[in-house]
Amino acid sequence: GSNFRVMMVKLEGNGKRPAMVIKRFKLQKKHRTRDGEVLFNAIAGFNRKFLKKYVYKKTYNLGFTFSFPARQTAIDSGILIKWAKGFTAKRVVGKDVISLLKAALTREGVHNVKVVSIDNDTTGTQVARAYLDKNCDCGVIIATGTNVCLRVPMGMITKNFDNKDKYKARHMVINAESGNFNKRLPRTIYDEMLDKDSSNPGGQWQEKMVSGKYLGEVTRLVLMGLAKEGFLFQGKVPGMLKRRDRFGTETMASISALKPMLRESRERIAMIEKT
Repeated sequence: GSNFRVMMVKLEGNGKRPAMVIKRFKLQKKHRTRDGEVLFNAIAGFNRKFLKKYVYKKTYNLGFTFSFPARQTAIDSGILIKWAKGFTAKRVVGKDVISLLKAALTREGVHNVKVVSIDNDTTGTQVARAYLDKNCDCGVIIATGTNVCLRVPMGMITKNFDNKDKYKARHMVINAESGNFNKRLPRTIYDEMLDKDSSNPGGQWQEKMVSGKYLGEVTRLVLMGLAKEGFLFQGKVPGMLKRRDRFGTETMASISALKPMLRESRERIAMIEKT
């Protein structure tokens, strides 16, 4: 999404919690929507700032978490299939994102980082938990976007891939890309309106129904529709509801957080009235 994290992780082993240093950065709209070089320069720049802030001068391996549909051709190679979550950066679709990142790191003067893998945040979530709990078989992300992965026996995997015959593990983690589940999902007129005006019409139906990138906009469309029908705001649409993406998911969260306070206030008023 719009949040970008750089972290240094040391795995202690034997079920001990990893030691982590984390720095959060913000991807601006220009990074997400302009040219791919602008996006990857920003990502490489965040890494440079992280290394400088914490004085990391050795050579480090880096796993690049790329939370978009990609065709992974090797552990360190992945071709972007299509953007989602409002990203529209040009000249990236159809390209190997690891190659783009390596080139950006060179441009930013970061020479002590070796990109060794392309990762997925959902499978990473499952693997991170499995590091502490071997019974963890599923990972779920519900954030800016949404996705599910699960660990399944190799006998259930029918898809062919390179070196399948040489793969000796009994299980494999499958990235379902569930945000793009479209078939037979019942949609409302508001879901259809949001999809039509999104940056990727026709894609990611399930993600657009439940994730943080879209819930605020769905709510805005519902409120605007109810106002136009005369059920809210005396039939007048407030100015803030007329603009796309003006009603963010964070606003929904703030309103939801008020519920316990409102309930407590009503209970106190009722007690006062009784006395």
